[in-house]
Amino acid sequence: MCIRSCSRAVLVLLTAVAVLTLCARAAHAQVHEVDFGRYTVRANLASSMSLPAGELNDYGLLRADDQAVLSVVVLDDTADVPGATVPVRLKVQMRRLAGSSHDIEMHAAVANDRVSYLGNVPIRGNRMTAHFSVTVRPSHGEPMTMHFAERLYSRR
Repeated sequence: MCIRSCSRAVLVLLTAVAVLTLCARAAHAQVHEVDFGRYTVRANLASSMSLPAGELNDYGLLRADDQAVLSVVVLDDTADVPGATVPVRLKVQMRRLAGSSHDIEMHAAVANDRVSYLGNVPIRGNRMTAHFSVTVRPSHGEPMTMHFAERLYSRR
C-alpha cells in the first residue's frame, strides 16, 4: 500500500468519493457497511469515469469504461471526533460469479487526518456480478472481514 502526504489532489479525490457515496445512496446503489463494535467498515463502488483522471493517476488507478473504483474506510466509533478513520492493514479479494478470483490492490489516500483506501476493479464484459471479501486489521485490533456482492456495468 502506498501512503502519500495530504495535497489538494487528495482532498479533491476524497471529496469526489464522498459525493459519489451520497449520490449512490440517492440512486439506491448500495453502500456496504458492517458494524464491528468499536469499528465500522464501509465500502462502495463507483465508475472510474465519474472521478477526475488526474487524482486517480496519483494513486496508480485507471480511468476507463471497464474499471470501477472501490473505496474502503474504517471508522473508529469510539473516537471523540465523529467520522474519525483509522489506518489499517487491508486485503480485498474479488470473486466473479464464474468462479475466477483475484486480489484488488488498494492504495491509501490520506487527507485532513482521514484515511481511505482506493482500488481499481476490472469489469469483464458489459455486466458482471462480483463478490467481495474485505479484511481489515487496525494496528490495535483483531482482523475484521465483511462480505458483499455488487452488480457492475461497463460502458464497453
